[in-house]
Amino acid sequence: QLSNSKTKESIKEDFMPKLKNYFSLIGKKLDENISLSEMVSISKSLPILTEESYISDQIVIRHEELKKEIEKFRAQEQLLKNRLFKIEEASKNSNEYIFSLHKLEERSKLSLKSTQDYNCPLCGTECKDIHQIAEDIQEANTWLAQESDLIVSSTEHFSEENRKLTSEKDRIVREIKKRWAELRNIEKNYLSQNKQHNLEKQIMRSKIEIEFFLSNMDKKNHRDLDIELLEVQKKINECNAILGEFNLEVEIKIAVQQINKNMNLLKPRLDFEEEFEGYRLNFNVNEFEISLVSEDGEKVSLSEMGSGANWVSCHIALFLSLLRYFSSKKKKSPIPLIMFFDQPSQVYFPQDDTEDSKRLGNELEKDKQAVTNMYRVMFEEIEDIQKETGINPQLIVVDHVSANTMLNETDQRRFKESVREVWRNGSALI
Repeated sequence: QLSNSKTKESIKEDFMPKLKNYFSLIGKKLDENISLSEMVSISKSLPILTEESYISDQIVIRHEELKKEIEKFRAQEQLLKNRLFKIEEASKNSNEYIFSLHKLEERSKLSLKSTQDYNCPLCGTECKDIHQIAEDIQEANTWLAQESDLIVSSTEHFSEENRKLTSEKDRIVREIKKRWAELRNIEKNYLSQNKQHNLEKQIMRSKIEIEFFLSNMDKKNHRDLDIELLEVQKKINECNAILGEFNLEVEIKIAVQQINKNMNLLKPRLDFEEEFEGYRLNFNVNEFEISLVSEDGEKVSLSEMGSGANWVSCHIALFLSLLRYFSSKKKKSPIPLIMFFDQPSQVYFPQDDTEDSKRLGNELEKDKQAVTNMYRVMFEEIEDIQKETGINPQLIVVDHVSANTMLNETDQRRFKESVREVWRNGSALI
C-alpha cells in the first residue's frame, strides 16, 4: 500500500525544483535536506528581492547544475543499458546451453546400464570394459542433471537481475525527463533573450508557479493515507460483496451472447462487403470493441474493415442490438431507451449534390438500395423490439436523404410518416 512517507517524498521531488528556481533568481541557495512541511512554510513567506539579486548568477548556475545532472544520469542510463545487453546475451547463451544439455541427457538415458553384469553371450566371461563404460555413462548422466539444474538456477538469477536493472533504468529515465523539463523551463522563461523579462517579472513568474503548486497540493497528503486506504478498501470489499449477489460475470456473458446473436441476425440485411460474408460480428464488452471474426478465428477490427459501408453497418447492427437488449430490461434499464443516429447515409450520399450527378446510374441505384435496406432494418427492428418487449424505444435519425431515396412504396410511406421536420431552404436545426 502507498504510505504517507512515499507520497510526501513524491510531492517534495516535484516541489523542490520550483523553490530552487526562485531562490536562484534572488541569488540564494536552498537547503535540499529540508522536509516537505518546511518547504511549505518557506513558500508562504518567500524571501524578497535584494540589491544582491541583480548581480547574482544563481539561475545560470542552476541551469549548469541541471545540465551536469542530466549528463550524469545519461551515463548511468548507458551503463544500465550495457549491463542489460550483457545479461540478455548471457541468458540467451544459457538457454542454448540448457537445450544442448537436455539433448545430451536424453541420449545418455538411452545408454544407461540395464543390468548389473555384462557377460559374453558366447563364453560367459564377464566383460569388464563394457561394465566400466556403463559406469562412466551413469556418472556422466548424473553430471548432466546437476549441470542442468545449476544453469537453470543461474538463468532464474539472470531474470531477476534483468527485472531490477530495467526498473532502475526506468527510474533514471524519469529523473532525466524531470530535469530536462526543468532545464527547458529555465531556458524559456528565465534565460531567453527573446522574452527580455526583467528580474522582477521573472521572480514574479516563479512565485506564481509556487503558489499554483501549493493551491493544487492535495491536503489529504498530510493525513494518514494508510488509514484512509483501509477505509476505501473496506468500502470496495462491501461493494464487491453486494455485486457478488448479482452474479455479475454470468449476467455480462448472457448480455454479450444476446447482443452478438441479434447483431448477426441483422448482419445479412445490412451492406457488408462480400469478403466478409462468412464472418460473424463479435462485441467485446470489456474493450467496447466490435469486430468481424471468421470461422477459423481470424479477427478483423473496425479500423481494418476498409469501406465506410462496413463501418456504418457495424455501428447500426451493434447499437440497435444494444437498444434491443436494454429494452428487454424494461423499467430496470440503466439508460434511457433513446438512440440517436447522425447522417448514417452519408457514406453513400455526401452532401455535395454535384457528386451524385457524376456517378453512373447502376452505382447510384446500388447506393439507394443500400440506404433503403438500412432504413428498413431500423424500422423493422424498432417494430420487432416493441412486439417482443412491449417497449417502444425512440430512434432519432438526422439525415439529408428524403423519402424519394427509398426504392419502394412501403419504405417511402414509412419514411414520410416518420419525418418530423425538414430543414431545407433556409430552415435549419442549428
